[in-house]
Amino acid sequence: WCLMLFRWGAFVATTVPPLKMTCEQLEDVGGLNNNSQGICDGLFHIPALKLDCTLQGHTACQIFMLFLLTLPFALPQLYHQYLALVWLLIYWGATYAYQTLNELGEQAQKRQNNDMMLHMGLLILALGIGYSRKFSLEKSMRKQFVGQLRQRQAMAPLYLMFKEMVPEYVIPRMLNKEVIADPRGTVTVLFVLIDNFGDYTREKQNPQSSLKFLNACFDKMDTICAKYKVTKIETVQEEYVACVGVTMEEQSIDHKVLLSKLLKAAAEILAVKEVEVEGGQKVAVSFKMGMHTGSIVAGV
Repeated sequence: WCLMLFRWGAFVATTVPPLKMTCEQLEDVGGLNNNSQGICDGLFHIPALKLDCTLQGHTACQIFMLFLLTLPFALPQLYHQYLALVWLLIYWGATYAYQTLNELGEQAQKRQNNDMMLHMGLLILALGIGYSRKFSLEKSMRKQFVGQLRQRQAMAPLYLMFKEMVPEYVIPRMLNKEVIADPRGTVTVLFVLIDNFGDYTREKQNPQSSLKFLNACFDKMDTICAKYKVTKIETVQEEYVACVGVTMEEQSIDHKVLLSKLLKAAAEILAVKEVEVEGGQKVAVSFKMGMHTGSIVAGV
């Protein structure tokens, strides 16, 4: 839009005084008011005949054409391109009014009529080229948007799967194939071990029952960690790992506050004595846990 405003400024500055000669000055230097054949006569004779001293001259028409050709890159939507027709009508009306209000003479009147038709034809052609360019631009942008939307929809299940495996804030970086190795100054990691998992598997001797038991325990810990905004890191066999102080949002928070949340989550997990597996059956559970605070490198 800065470029558009510059073009409008140039449109006026190059066609009207004081930066542009008046019609009387142009007629004098163009040799229309005398029979002299000076150096300037050849340069300004045609502009004087074509009335290139007003907004109806060929210089203004060329700048207006340039404006119409660059308009597609400034307008946000294709339907806005139709507003340029209003400008063309205003320009044609101003040209006709200038021709009517000024006594130009028979020859000048004839030249003005021919020039007006030529200018309008050129401007309509420029508008048509600009419209086709805007149409192709909007079509390509729409195609790109639809492609990105379909890609996001296709990656949504993958995103949800990753969400159960790693902290959510690293998933976009993983999808962009970014190397993740973030140093963190102060982090507290919580390790939770299902203490009676070995006894349960030996008792049941059924892989399906063992996995249902693990899922029930991990779902319970997920709920508690989400309640206290503790970041889940991973599960390894019967071990659950969570931490505080690793996400970008937590870097500006006092670690004492984060540690208090982790301790509350750990206490609530430790207080769980039984979990409900599929079918409403309740199974006794016991946990062992430990914590460590220090600097780490968080990587995937």
